[in-house]
Amino acid sequence: MRTNNGKLIVQGQQQLESEIINISQKQDQKYTQEIDAIKHRLTQLDKKCILLEESLSKQFNQFVIINVCSVLGLLFLLSSMQTNNQQSNQEVSQVVSSENQIRTI
Repeated sequence: MRTNNGKLIVQGQQQLESEIINISQKQDQKYTQEIDAIKHRLTQLDKKCILLEESLSKQFNQFVIINVCSVLGLLFLLSSMQTNNQQSNQEVSQVVSSENQIRTI
């Protein structure tokens, strides 16, 4: 080993340490870039999930509204048919009673 003014010079070891530090820094930068890319992708996926949840919520609300309106329409139709049926039954009974009155005369 060489000495310079009483100091031990270990050039090879210092060079090796600096190379290891450089490699470590490059790996750290690479990992940091990968982590940033993953965070960015997760943010994008989170935004897509939020949009999907909103869309699903709107579609569910529309589905419920359509079903409620359909049930109300069917109830109205049933009520209308029953009313018409009762009116026609009353008319038939009036015609029958009129015929009976005519026959008796």
